Amino acid sequence: LGVALESKGQVDEAIACYRKAIELDPKYAKAHMNLGFALTGKGQVDEAIASTKKGIEHDPKDANAHYNMACFSALAAGARVNEPPLDDAARAKLRGQALEWMKAALALYTKQLESNPARVLRMMRHWQKDADLAGIRDQAALAKLPADEQKAFTQLWADVAALLKKAEAKGNPG
Repeated sequence: LGVALESKGQVDEAIACYRKAIELDPKYAKAHMNLGFALTGKGQVDEAIASTKKGIEHDPKDANAHYNMACFSALAAGARVNEPPLDDAARAKLRGQALEWMKAALALYTKQLESNPARVLRMMRHWQKDADLAGIRDQAALAKLPADEQKAFTQLWADVAALLKKAEAKGNPG
């Protein structure tokens, strides 16, 4: 019901449904993750992170959840208005969390390459253009980061490109 309501633009009602689902079954990972998405749409990134973390605790092999956590962390570290405003150390910490979540998701997708190369292909292409990740992917944004972060994110995106290439080869063996 929450997903249906959210697709109709009734985000507040969807949030209420996800919260009710979690109340009925606190281990229902998908409800935690859906709540995270809905809260992000309302600008409640910190709550979205907390909810999605709970979902991952109950389903640690969900690669999309790890990816969503990376997006939430990247968004929180970016140009989002925070009250009080984030300092450089807090932004760096969030970018570090985004990097770790991206690495975890990438590892899970790498494991899925043999069984579902089409999904891996689709997701790696999505990663390369997802606006939520612009602050940790685009060259202009990376140039503003400390050298160690630039290096780490550049390596991550090289790894994404390599997995994409493998997925393309699996999906098109001829």
